[in-house]
Amino acid sequence: MASLRRINQDDLRNHNLSVVIDTLLRASGPMSRADLAKETGLTKATMSLLVSLLIDAGVVKEGEPQNSASYGRPSTPLMLGGGKVCGIGMQVNTDGYGCMALDINHDILRHEWVDADMSGVEPDVVFGKLDAMAKAMAEDLESKRCIIAGVSCALPGLVTSDKRLLMARNLGWENVDLTTFDVMRGYDVTPCNEAKLAAIAQIPGYACARADVFDGVDCADSFLYLSCDIGIGGAVGLLIASIGLNTSGLAAAGEDGSFINFSDKSVQLGLIGLAIALLLTYLKITVNGRTYKIKGALLISIVLTTIIGIPMGVTVLPENIFTRGALASIGNVAFQVDILGALKLSFVPFIIMLLINDFFGTLGTGLAMAGKAGLLDEDGNFPAFGKVFLVDSSATILGSLFGITTVSCFAESAAGVESGSRTGLSNLSTAFFFLLCMLFSPLFLMIPGAATGSALIVVGISMLETLRDVDFSGSEFLPVAVMLLVTAYKGDYVAGIALGMFTYLVVSVIRALVNRDAKYVPQWPAWVLGVLMVLYFIF
Repeated sequence: MASLRRINQDDLRNHNLSVVIDTLLRASGPMSRADLAKETGLTKATMSLLVSLLIDAGVVKEGEPQNSASYGRPSTPLMLGGGKVCGIGMQVNTDGYGCMALDINHDILRHEWVDADMSGVEPDVVFGKLDAMAKAMAEDLESKRCIIAGVSCALPGLVTSDKRLLMARNLGWENVDLTTFDVMRGYDVTPCNEAKLAAIAQIPGYACARADVFDGVDCADSFLYLSCDIGIGGAVGLLIASIGLNTSGLAAAGEDGSFINFSDKSVQLGLIGLAIALLLTYLKITVNGRTYKIKGALLISIVLTTIIGIPMGVTVLPENIFTRGALASIGNVAFQVDILGALKLSFVPFIIMLLINDFFGTLGTGLAMAGKAGLLDEDGNFPAFGKVFLVDSSATILGSLFGITTVSCFAESAAGVESGSRTGLSNLSTAFFFLLCMLFSPLFLMIPGAATGSALIVVGISMLETLRDVDFSGSEFLPVAVMLLVTAYKGDYVAGIALGMFTYLVVSVIRALVNRDAKYVPQWPAWVLGVLMVLYFIF
């Protein structure tokens, strides 16, 4: 009976300790012993004992005493101490995997993430690497006498309570028993759907501190979690593939009513070029355990398709390779702009139309290229977007001074990104070779549309991979679906982005009304974009 009583006392004390820690976790600021006793319903004597235990363990620390009144003893604020108790979060996503150790003070103790293409990767390989990563992290934390309170794992799929991953379509996984992996058993990992964990993390007073802005919202209240930071890349990819299909003649109907006129030599060459581009792009060669992709696959496919088109009569060889009078006409158009003449009231609608079209075009292209290049942050944002707009606007102005076609961001830039372009050096190289093209225009003009169109189709297909991050089981697919449908119907991804933005605003307002909380209403930059969208369709 004595041992049983001891067990009951220990359980009761541990329960009370957890109540105190939980109360401090959910508090919007430090609390005194008296505040804790009042909030938890425990006696002051019990609270004093519990707080002493937590301070000795380093879980709770004391602040400077504060005088709350002109009489009585100063109260000592209590707050959670960092570095003593933590949790480990693991994640498997479409773009990689990793672990993070976070203490109860919301400080990141250790973080490790591996960027990787997860398509076709087997679960045992991924969880094996997570096991090694978690072991190294746990050993480091234990050496610092930091207690690991629990481990969770966020997965992009349906997870059951018995730790079974029913499906993760974006990873190509189905019916995976998670208990078979060492990392899941060794740390008693709690797996869960990533969107569900993200929603839990937003609940005030549950997974995060109850800040003042959340007053009136309880952890048990219902709310809507919406994520819409992806999808633009898919819309741009759809447009690029559509351009490629039309350029190569693979989307043109035949005279007999068939979808494609296969008797056309250009169409035949387009099919050959598409086969070559797909083969070279996705062909992988393994040598000594290392896998290699063909460098410059799209460029090689364009050259090969152009050569094949010569005997087919599609590629027409030029009489000479040099441009006659390439620079002679520049003086007739350069610096001939009439800025004051354009500042007329009747031109204002056209100026607004061009401004909005270029703005949305740059926005969509920039986000799509950044997503394809892996330059977006964890929230789906592009931190360097200001530089993109600066370069784009500067190039547009300088280009107009020279009287040439508008210089701006174009979706065809995806071809460079697909080939590995990530820095400004590649852009300078592209500009240099474009300059050379002015001197050898007959040589480049002989390249048939079947060659370039096939390359664009492959690039467009690769851009669609951003859609694998869309959770089609939730509401986040609505803005994405609108972007894709409008882009496919109108062949204009600018219009798709604009209507997708409108859909996002509508969904956000509905969310705010359902939750009766204005914090769900988008901030003013989003409404500015909404106004620009309206103007775009007006003009």
